[in-house]
Amino acid sequence: MIVFPEVFYKSSLKTPLGVVEVFIGEKGQVFKIKWSSSKKTLFSLKRLPQAVAKTSKDLQWQLEEYFKGTRKTLEVPYLLRGTGFQIKAWKALKKIPYGSVISYKTQAKWLGSEKKAIAVGQANKRNPLPLLFPCHRVVGSKGLGGYHGGLWRKKYLLNLEKENS
Repeated sequence: MIVFPEVFYKSSLKTPLGVVEVFIGEKGQVFKIKWSSSKKTLFSLKRLPQAVAKTSKDLQWQLEEYFKGTRKTLEVPYLLRGTGFQIKAWKALKKIPYGSVISYKTQAKWLGSEKKAIAVGQANKRNPLPLLFPCHRVVGSKGLGGYHGGLWRKKYLLNLEKENS
């Protein structure tokens, strides 16, 4: 479960895969990104505190570059909240090179034990920042595995990165 900061703002950003809702604390740290079923963006940068507006604007142009294939990572201030194991699992996702995939078992090995592959899968399922910490790059031994944005989005992201590597 993600604990929201006391004061936060929500931005809706457009991507080729639909709108993402971005939750940003008052100091400009992103703490949750989720895919939205909405087709509209619902914010005005004029009404947001300066740090929040800057993060939102920076993330929007970084997403645009990422989806054009010219950016390999997204770098904005963030705040991770989870168990110690979850945070280690999420940070390990940043080690996966753009355009590459690894297995849940490999990610578990990075964390000290390949026997933790199921726990890694569960942690990735709860990843609050799926585009900053690219869990779409982790696949199961029998196929793609899951993706909380939908498998069609995972396939799109993997293909995008493969084409631009």
